[in-house]
Amino acid sequence: TICSDKTGTLTQNRMRAELLWTPVSSWVPGTGLAGPEVLEALRAAILCNDAHLGQRAGSRESTSSWQGDPTETALVDAAAAAGLDKVQLEVHWPRLQELPFDSSRKRMTTLHRVGSGFVAYTKGAPESLLTHCTTRWSPDGAQALDGAAVMDQAHAMASRGLRVLALARRD
Repeated sequence: TICSDKTGTLTQNRMRAELLWTPVSSWVPGTGLAGPEVLEALRAAILCNDAHLGQRAGSRESTSSWQGDPTETALVDAAAAAGLDKVQLEVHWPRLQELPFDSSRKRMTTLHRVGSGFVAYTKGAPESLLTHCTTRWSPDGAQALDGAAVMDQAHAMASRGLRVLALARRD
């Protein structure tokens, strides 16, 4: 008997991000430059993330790899493919507080110092997160958010067998 899933988790013993979608653009890791909206979403994905560098299990070499929840390590790998470095971002945007994921909130939130201000990043279930969002991030400032269109896209991605997470920020 062969057991498998659509994500490659069982066949390759790893999870990977397949697609990052924003209302403005989408990006597949490893396929060119990511736009500013995608980069901001990836920043949220790796700052609101507990993956850490650790020694590769069973390795005799001095190589390290991302350790932790498979979803979180996949997000760090996707961000690295776009040129973002988790270690450097954590130095420049230090984490001050965390509200860990729990089954009632269905999301995780981290608070970071940015210059003289603060930013909160949240990742979690789209149906939980979108009820708290009124705008979407843009390099030109906050823009109107069509929550129904975002949920439609989340459902479409889920129907393709993808695990869907939503990402948000608040200054």
